[in-house]
Amino acid sequence: MDFNYLEEVSSGSFDWTVRVRVLRKWRGVSSSNGKEFKGFNILLVDSKSCRLPGFVPALVSQKYETKIIVGNVHVLSNFTVKDYKPDEKFRAVCCEKQIYFTNFTEVEVVADDDVMIPRDIFDFTDLGDLIDIAGDNTYLTDVTGVIFKDLPIRRFVNKLRVAQSQIKVDITDGRCSHCVTLWDALAEEFNHALATVSEFPAILIVASAKITSWQKQVDIANVTATTFYLNYNHHSVLNLRQMLGTPLFSKYDFSSQMSQTFEQHDIASIKTLGVEYLNVEVICELKLILVVEMEWFKGECSACYREIEIVDGEYRCIICNRELPFAEKKFHIMAEAIDGKDSIEISIDDRTIRTLLGITVNELVEEGCTNEKVPPILRTLESKWYNAKVRIGSHNIERPGSFYYVTDMYVLSGGSTSIGSQRSMNVQEVSSSSIHLDGLEDLNFYTPDVTKKNKNKTVLMS
Repeated sequence: MDFNYLEEVSSGSFDWTVRVRVLRKWRGVSSSNGKEFKGFNILLVDSKSCRLPGFVPALVSQKYETKIIVGNVHVLSNFTVKDYKPDEKFRAVCCEKQIYFTNFTEVEVVADDDVMIPRDIFDFTDLGDLIDIAGDNTYLTDVTGVIFKDLPIRRFVNKLRVAQSQIKVDITDGRCSHCVTLWDALAEEFNHALATVSEFPAILIVASAKITSWQKQVDIANVTATTFYLNYNHHSVLNLRQMLGTPLFSKYDFSSQMSQTFEQHDIASIKTLGVEYLNVEVICELKLILVVEMEWFKGECSACYREIEIVDGEYRCIICNRELPFAEKKFHIMAEAIDGKDSIEISIDDRTIRTLLGITVNELVEEGCTNEKVPPILRTLESKWYNAKVRIGSHNIERPGSFYYVTDMYVLSGGSTSIGSQRSMNVQEVSSSSIHLDGLEDLNFYTPDVTKKNKNKTVLMS
């Protein structure tokens, strides 16, 4: 059978037959409300490494969705080709046409043993050139870089009362660096992927990204066509990995991205840690005995994450010097804890509370809870043993009796593993719990290597 190449197909005819690999598939939704299903999109590549988008409209989507398999080679025939309109934006690749499926289009999956079609292909733009194309998103962009900084995922309710997720990482190619901001479902997928990466620092490919800028700062963001690859088996990733030891990358600090093990201490030992432990996190086994009766949440600025104030009845961020339409509410919990021999006051961060209880501040407020009284659900944290990750701050070194920040913890099934400590304080064993934080219980607690920050990562392949 004779096949056409993707570069040959054009509008005005349907008598085409191509042999292609499906690289990606994603849903198309209405641009007006982001919900109405319009069909699904595919990205194709042929043996000449030519890429072309395809669109399957909603009316025929059920006929083809299960037949079109990402990664497989297909023979497509009897389709039309439509030229893009000049004002159509967010095209997955740089092209002026797309394949358009009809009810007569034929799809056949074929073996690819002897077919020289790439399993993936990218058209990378240098990070230094992104500022020149920011805001002009007729075509989406492929970028790659080494992750040298990342922030924890944020889950919040926006001013339209819609739940959202956001995660940010900074990447560099050695010459330039930019921020990648992923939203909602892709942010959650990326956060999960980043949690088990085995090679550090991780190298990220963002395919079909939207490029924007604000005050000359470039931001790489996602749209429905966007996907990502971590430590992907691609020559661009291998080249970056080999360049990491060169002077080109010497100005970037990758220490926060390296895997880490943690020392384990009891409460009494934590109080003796000196300046060499500044900003270091250690593991401590403790029993939470009391959530302190005080204001249990605070409002944060959505830009700088600092606590906001109410000025003349309006929310205002002093750091950003701007008024805010709403306050992003975060848990701010103070608690007292003990182990077998000593006690400690701790501050537990918002992410840890949300993970342990599966609820947000906004949800509690909607149920009628106020900041004047600690909600009963927070009391369920009491009388349980935990493995907690405790960060040593400068105030702890200067005043060992001051409170400590807890940045992660999970419930110990069956109570404390320090049996002798339990007996010395006559502590009753608590019941087991299904609450679990991945990763923390698998850490090596006994190595002295504590100079690096812990980061949870994973490999995601297409």
